[in-house]
Amino acid sequence: MREIKSLAKKHKISTTGNKVDLIRRLEPEITDVDILDVWEQYQDAGDITIHFSIMNNKTFNDFKKNPDLYFERMGLKKFFNKEISVLESTNIPSLQKIVKKRNDDYVLYFIKRGKITDFFLEIEINGASRIQSGYTKETARVILNKNNKLIQLRCRSRTFATSLLNIIKPWFPGVKFIFFTKENAKFWINEENSRLSNIRFKLLGENISSISLTAPTRGDLKEEEQLIEENWERGTCSGFYISADVIIKGKSRKLGLLFNIKQGKIYFRTYSSEVDIRFVISRLINCLGL
Repeated sequence: MREIKSLAKKHKISTTGNKVDLIRRLEPEITDVDILDVWEQYQDAGDITIHFSIMNNKTFNDFKKNPDLYFERMGLKKFFNKEISVLESTNIPSLQKIVKKRNDDYVLYFIKRGKITDFFLEIEINGASRIQSGYTKETARVILNKNNKLIQLRCRSRTFATSLLNIIKPWFPGVKFIFFTKENAKFWINEENSRLSNIRFKLLGENISSISLTAPTRGDLKEEEQLIEENWERGTCSGFYISADVIIKGKSRKLGLLFNIKQGKIYFRTYSSEVDIRFVISRLINCLGL
């Protein structure tokens, strides 16, 4: 709905009414360029999980000089702008194609076999159907940019992310996962215009192994600074959830971010565009001192 209203304003169309009303008014005016812009913003985005890894200085300096040549030296040139066409997938992630985006992101698309599931198979001869078993397919993206050392591994599970990291290690020697320190966590928790809704701790040497603190509706746990610090002294923070009201390119946005401290990953709980994600990553680069 946010993007529909944005397009309506762009074409000077009224934004009143429901989604159907907006689409009907917008349909005659929308262009292929409009569609492409929205597609690029959400094709690889949304409610995603990003596991972060980092290149060492030597690899990064080599990569940023000429990324296209770097990929060519790694034997990956054949994957650029290749169509994805997979009949059979395996448990090992397979690189399908590489796309260079307009913002200089390089996106590596991977696919692997997912869980086995049952589905209905229609038989056209007599109109009957039967249950057939088969594997789902899981996709992931690995994203790099010559302007920073971070590598994004966009997939849900840590197992999948670990498989991806092992695959790209020969291409980017020395790459490794990051994790967030206590100082990194406090950087986000103390962000201006953010609200801490939940924080979880792993406790050491106590009868209970973990504790979770949750703010009341519309409350902010940042007001319980002493309580949080006491629990931090009892163990380690395992994760937290913040919501933040931010201004991105002149537009107000509310972001919901779930952090996993040990694994150095962020789950975007709000449906986010690439612009939103780049905003968070720019803050992450600042947080990590990169």
